Amino acid sequence: MQRSFPVTENQDRLTVVPGTPVTGGRNVPGADYWRRFPRMRRLLFLPVLVFFSLIIGLALGAGFATQALLIMMAGLVIGPLVWQKPLLGAYILIFALATVEPFNMEFPDSITDRVPFHKPLDQIGLPIQLTAAEIMMFGLIALIAVKRIGERKSPLRTGPIFVALSVFTAMVIYGIVRGLSSGGDPVTIVWEVRTLFYPFLMYLIIYNTVSTKQDAVRLMWIFIGAIAIKGLVGVFRFVVTLKLNLESIPDVSRANSLLSHEESLFFAAFLVFGLLLFIFRSDRKQLKFIAWAMLPVLLALMANQRRAGILAIVLSVAAIFIVVYVQMPQKRRMLIYVAVALMIFSVPYLTLFRNGGGGFIGEPAAAVLSVIRPDARDSASNEYRALEAENVGENIALNPYTGAGFGVPMQVFLPIPDLTTIFPLWAYVPHNTILYIWLRLGIVGFGVFWFLVGRMLLQSTIVARNEADPYLKAIALLTVTVIMSWVAQGLVDMGIVDTRLNMLLGTLVGLTAVIPLLKRGEETATESLIDTDNDPVKMTVNSRAADASSAVLNMRDMTLPGDTVPVSSQPPLQFKDRNSGIT
Repeated sequence: MQRSFPVTENQDRLTVVPGTPVTGGRNVPGADYWRRFPRMRRLLFLPVLVFFSLIIGLALGAGFATQALLIMMAGLVIGPLVWQKPLLGAYILIFALATVEPFNMEFPDSITDRVPFHKPLDQIGLPIQLTAAEIMMFGLIALIAVKRIGERKSPLRTGPIFVALSVFTAMVIYGIVRGLSSGGDPVTIVWEVRTLFYPFLMYLIIYNTVSTKQDAVRLMWIFIGAIAIKGLVGVFRFVVTLKLNLESIPDVSRANSLLSHEESLFFAAFLVFGLLLFIFRSDRKQLKFIAWAMLPVLLALMANQRRAGILAIVLSVAAIFIVVYVQMPQKRRMLIYVAVALMIFSVPYLTLFRNGGGGFIGEPAAAVLSVIRPDARDSASNEYRALEAENVGENIALNPYTGAGFGVPMQVFLPIPDLTTIFPLWAYVPHNTILYIWLRLGIVGFGVFWFLVGRMLLQSTIVARNEADPYLKAIALLTVTVIMSWVAQGLVDMGIVDTRLNMLLGTLVGLTAVIPLLKRGEETATESLIDTDNDPVKMTVNSRAADASSAVLNMRDMTLPGDTVPVSSQPPLQFKDRNSGIT
């Protein structure tokens, strides 16, 4: 038997008045405005997609002046949409950071060379030194703050990593001041430090826009979809542009690899995420997509011939095995099976290609064996990096406590080749950007950097241990592997100052930090449970409280004043009037 009754409100209590059935109803206050119009979203999607396709197509073939005009037109269209749904801006940033390189690759098929996303806009005629990515990041944070202030909330949610990121950012600002006081070049300082702000900015954006599990799922769809596209681009470039001959790269481009160096780490993250989805039996759609796209991504990874990418996979798999084995006993049998399978495959594979050869198919074996037995190319690269590291060490000894600050060129104590024509910041940014942090910020800044790394790893492992949802657990462990890859890349190939890696790092760290607060079936999070504590343990408790409160609010028999409440369960809910005592 079903009964319907209206609900009236009397100050701080709800009084149920049995009797007259009421039809109609209204939406719950605070519900997401954009969600109320699903048909409008469908109607807007096609013209917006067509418009941006035309904008991108025209921009790729247009001159700089036309590009500037098209960018402003796109801003006028996308601005209102992002104002209504700031998460849309975060999605655009994720797709762009995964597909657009910061430097021109100069291949005949490099269409992203003409997309000025990571380049200062003064290069296309606009009087702005900022890049389009920086404008979007600063603009999104300002937009979020304005909207929250208008809703009488704190300007930004901070989260558990905010303090560590803030302290590191403060040390970067100290390095700027220190460099200017030591005669550093202001223009060089801007180019040195701009990427060091990206993790903080992306962290704030993701932490303040992602509020549901579905938001996280869409974000990861965009990421893995963009990486799959880059894998197809790599295969096309290798097969069509280079005609299966990697030795011809110098003949058609000034680049020294098929794709940008950091691309291999993105491919590694793609494959590692697929492994995590398989281990946790989560999101079959994304797992199937990764399985279908794995072949071109693997081919592009091997053809790119970057040792860092292969070693990132090895380190990531090792980290996953350790964390999962220690924290998740129920998965140990599967890990043993996977480990045995990898050993059975890797031993004959490494033996077969131990003397080189095999083309790009033997590249993973060459990357692993090069750590023990480098070839002539790797030996020359290792020797240069060793000499460069010694020079960095001598420069650190000049200012071990206060640091040299940014914008001050390094002194050359041991002669090394001048790479200014290849990399204009050669005299300022070494390959070993871990030591570079000490060089620029001193011993205190160096300690703060490692505090930040440790804090990010701690938070990610805590979330991975406490999270019950297998998909979100996979994201947390992916973040652990990306942090480790970021540090490893920083040791050998400027990873700490890499544009795209820093944006990816901030994205995943922010996503992992907000996981305990995500609503699993709601569109908006409970604000009172979000802005309270940054302590990981308290955040976990708060997230469980949020889930409990969400369950109460979603009961079919409980509504707001004026709503119709069908009661189908037995026995029906009963509410007591505090004044009359009548049930």
